[in-house]
Amino acid sequence: MAAKVGSNDLIQRKRSFCLLSQDDDLATTFVKAGWERKMRMRGADLVIFSGDSLVHPFMVGERVVDDDVSGYDIRKDRIEVKMFKALDPNIKKLGINRGAVLLNNLCGGNMFQKVDGHNTAVAHRIHTMLKDWERKSFFVVGRHTQAMIPHELGEVLAWANESTYRETETLKYTEAVDRRDTEVVYYWHNNTMCIQYEPTDSMPMAQEYCLHLVDNYLF
Repeated sequence: MAAKVGSNDLIQRKRSFCLLSQDDDLATTFVKAGWERKMRMRGADLVIFSGDSLVHPFMVGERVVDDDVSGYDIRKDRIEVKMFKALDPNIKKLGINRGAVLLNNLCGGNMFQKVDGHNTAVAHRIHTMLKDWERKSFFVVGRHTQAMIPHELGEVLAWANESTYRETETLKYTEAVDRRDTEVVYYWHNNTMCIQYEPTDSMPMAQEYCLHLVDNYLF
């Protein structure tokens, strides 16, 4: 379900965003699209959660299934959880890559701690659920080893078919089951969009799709 068009004051002025991590490529994507960057959350129309560390499964009540815990940054998780909860519910939130998993968890979803087929520099194909989008599938780049399990309140807007192995603390899935990997999910009830891939200049269609979702669902 798409959100209503933004208010007149938003239409008349530049929309602004605050990016909570150091991601120059992502910031450039929005600046080139006409957005104004703010260095603080206060006054920003959109708050973006990103980064490339792993999200700790304590958020969904699980223990780490892998012996190697070097990729986790639990301090960052806790700080950003507090930031998310401190935001006015009407503020628009966008999660990219790691941020998508984090925000999906905070919206009531779950996560696969381990997933294959996505931690590669090779582009992979995703499939859109939007009937009016010009292409039903296109290529994206997204290097991640975790994946979202959306809550029933989430609206899945894109999926991939790449993984052959997915794991939580209690469950392991192989290629024998449904291999749809959630790439994009929208939570209308708290103005949150979760996008697992990276909207880089090298993939113009993927970048355009990200901006389209922000414009037409969050605003």
